[in-house]
Amino acid sequence: MISARDSYRAGLAPANRILFNQGVLDAFGHVSARDTARSDRFLISQNKAPAVVEFNDILPHDLDGQLLAALALLQRATSILQSRPRPRRRCAPDRAAPDQRRFTTLKTIFLLGLASVLTAVAGAAVSQPAYPNKPIRLVVAFNAGGITDVVARAISEKMSDRLGQPIVIENQGGAGGMIASRQVAAAAPDGYTILVNTPSMVINAAMQKRPGYDIAADFLPVIVAASTPNLYAASPSVRAGTLADLAQAYKGKTLTYSTAGIGSSSHISAQYLFGVLMGMNARHVPYKGGAPAINAALGAEVDVVSVSMPPAVQHVKAGKLKPLAVASRRRVAALPEVPTVGEAGFADVDDQSWVGFFVPARTHAAVIQRLNSVIDAVLQEPAFRDRLASMGFETIGGTPAQFGDYLKTEVTKWSRIVKATGITAE
Repeated sequence: MISARDSYRAGLAPANRILFNQGVLDAFGHVSARDTARSDRFLISQNKAPAVVEFNDILPHDLDGQLLAALALLQRATSILQSRPRPRRRCAPDRAAPDQRRFTTLKTIFLLGLASVLTAVAGAAVSQPAYPNKPIRLVVAFNAGGITDVVARAISEKMSDRLGQPIVIENQGGAGGMIASRQVAAAAPDGYTILVNTPSMVINAAMQKRPGYDIAADFLPVIVAASTPNLYAASPSVRAGTLADLAQAYKGKTLTYSTAGIGSSSHISAQYLFGVLMGMNARHVPYKGGAPAINAALGAEVDVVSVSMPPAVQHVKAGKLKPLAVASRRRVAALPEVPTVGEAGFADVDDQSWVGFFVPARTHAAVIQRLNSVIDAVLQEPAFRDRLASMGFETIGGTPAQFGDYLKTEVTKWSRIVKATGITAE
C-alpha cells in the first residue's frame, strides 16, 4: 500500500492530500500527535507554503480512521474560529477591513479543505470492497498433525462456510513457532494472513534475546480458541502413581523426562515443577513433537513424559501410561480421575496449551471484529465443543480485548518461570 506522499511523487492524484495556505496554519497552530483521536493518521507540515495535510499510510478499509481524523480537524478548526475575536468593521459597509477579509478567507479555506477530506472519505467508502473477498491464509506455527494444527483445521472448515471464502492452511513449523511468527509479523495488515500459535510464542520471547518479533508491537490478538492442560505421566516401568511417589522413588537419583521440544511449554513447566518446586535432579530429553515424546515413555527410554493432554489421553485410558497430574486449576473432563498439580501441593503450576489467533499489527479493528465474531460463533456450536472436548480441549472464545488481557498475564507468568528455571535458548 502506498502512502499519500508516495502517490503524489508517482504523479497520481491522491484524494487524501489537501493544501492550506500559511495563513490558515498560522491561525490553526501546530497539530501534534496528541491533538487528535487518531493522531497517527495525519500530520500538518508547516515547512513550506502552501502547507500540506497528508493522511499517511491509511489502508483502503481504514475508513473510520480517516473520518475520525477529519472530524478531529473540524473540531479543532471550529474551536479556533470561535475563539478568535471577530474583527470590528472600521471601513465603509461596502468595503471589508483587511482583518475582516483575512478572517473570511481563513474560514473559507478551512471549510473547503475539510469538505475535501470528507468527500475523499465518502468516495473511498463507496469503492471499498467487502471483507473478505479472497482466500485467507491461516499460518499454523507447528507441523501438521499436532494439537495446534488439529484445532486450526477444525475451526478453518467452519470459518470458510461462514465467511464464504476458502481458508488455506500453511504449516510453518520450526524454531518453536518463531518462523511462523516472523512471517506473519511481516505480512500485510489486511486480514488475509492469520497466525495460529500457542504459549511457545510467549516463551520464545522470554528465552530468546532476539526472537525476530515483538508480541506487543507486531501482533493484535483476535481470539483464544481452545486450551488444554499439560499432562505429566510416568512410564509403565516407573513405580509411582503420584507426584509424591515420584519424589520418593527418585530421591538421590536423576529423573529423565521427555517433551515435544526445547522451549515448549511442556519443557518449561516440567523443569519448573520437577527441578525448582520439587527439588529433583531432572534431566530434559527433547523430541520433535508430542507423539515421539510419548513413545519414549511407552518404551521406557525416559521415566516421565510431559506433554499436552490430547495425544496422551488414549494411552492413559488404555493403561499404558501412569498419569501423575494435570497442570490445570481444576480436573479435566477427558481424564476426571487424574488429580491436578495443585492437589499435589504445587498450585503455582498452571500450564495451559492454548491455541490463539493473531493478525499483524495495524490490521483494521473491523476486520479483527469480523474474524473474532465468526470464530467465536464456531466455538459456541454444541457439536463443535463436544468434538474438541472428546480430544481433551476446552473451548474458550471471548473478545479480542479479553484475549489481549490474558496474553499480558501469560507474558508475565512465563517470563517469571523461565527466569526461575534458568533455561535459555540452546
